[in-house]
Amino acid sequence: GSASLDLWLLDVTREQLRYHEAMRGRREASELDRQAEAGVEEDEKKMRQLVCDKFDQCLLQIGADVEAFRLWSSYLEFISKWPDTTTEEQQEKNDKLRRVFQNAVVQPVSLVDSLWKRYAAFEMKLARDEGTQDFLATPYGTQLSAKHKAALELAMQRRSVWEKVQ
Repeated sequence: GSASLDLWLLDVTREQLRYHEAMRGRREASELDRQAEAGVEEDEKKMRQLVCDKFDQCLLQIGADVEAFRLWSSYLEFISKWPDTTTEEQQEKNDKLRRVFQNAVVQPVSLVDSLWKRYAAFEMKLARDEGTQDFLATPYGTQLSAKHKAALELAMQRRSVWEKVQ
């Protein structure tokens, strides 16, 4: 239920705050010491992974909860803020966003259609930027769309039951 989701969100938020505080301190130190700068990027990747691990743990426990949209949305927002100044960073960020979106859009959560719209826009932008075929037009994309429609239908059924219970 909602109270349980709030606890998981609090846990993830706490991990994100640790990440941001630690990175702020490391960046300030690296401005003073150029040798420390090289280690900051590696530390940032490790700390980002800790936050991702926390999100993944939470989503494993409660990712299909009818109200889990907030958790999925928060995860996507966190990834969206990753640096992407190099081609490698852009690829890593886009790959992670794609994986999380693909998991999110097939969950029977409220507002799953909003997640789908964001995902479709993400894929269209990537295809345009990279000059490639829109992923959603591929056979896998078509399959994902069918799974999303099933999740959307189930989410609507769950929502009506949930509203009667409350």
